[in-house]
Amino acid sequence: MIARAMRTGEEARQQAQLEAKQEAQGLVEKARVEIQRERDETISELRQEFADLTVVAAEKVIGKSLDKMPTGKSSTRC
Repeated sequence: MIARAMRTGEEARQQAQLEAKQEAQGLVEKARVEIQRERDETISELRQEFADLTVVAAEKVIGKSLDKMPTGKSSTRC
């Protein structure tokens, strides 16, 4: 009877350990997915910001170039 109780207790302990390990693995995987999603989102935002800054810089350069052009010449050369 004591041996049976000890076996049952050991089985319960092993089952609890297994469930805890599986739950921990699930949480780690969920965290990895969330980190990857946030990383991808941040990279996308940075790319958009870079593109916006590039456009603003180009507008400033083009505007200064046009301001320096002598009057009477077309600024629409290709």
